[in-house]
Amino acid sequence: MERLFLDANILVSAALKPDSRLAELWTIADVRLLASPHVLAEARRNAPAPNAAAHLERLIAALKVLPMEPADFEIEDDPELPAKDRPVLLAAIVSRADILVTGEGGIHLAPPPQDVVVDEERGNPVAGRDYPRMWGEFLRWFPDNAACLTY
Repeated sequence: MERLFLDANILVSAALKPDSRLAELWTIADVRLLASPHVLAEARRNAPAPNAAAHLERLIAALKVLPMEPADFEIEDDPELPAKDRPVLLAAIVSRADILVTGEGGIHLAPPPQDVVVDEERGNPVAGRDYPRMWGEFLRWFPDNAACLTY
């Protein structure tokens, strides 16, 4: 089962657009969606419309949420994210997520197993084709905002 740690902007986007492809994350079999109290608080602050807030709570109910925020620790190959994003990265690592899903793209926290078979008929994303496999590959794919927008 792949473990996806969701950043607040993913939760808010799915709440604002319940028919979007992003909201389909909640329907994928064999995927565990994760978050932290910090992420939930930020998402709740940023879901402005009452109907979006109500939908956000339904999405949150389906998540596995860390019981508390982890303490800061040294990260091997630290991507040196902005300080405001560090609690999210720490929580994703502590939750043993495979991928941290953000509005900036997906960040792999561990390499996928070599024996993973992807069901192409279901349209599952493929690492290295649909999203970067590792942090270095992420930086090569998305060196600037223009590359992100093009993607």
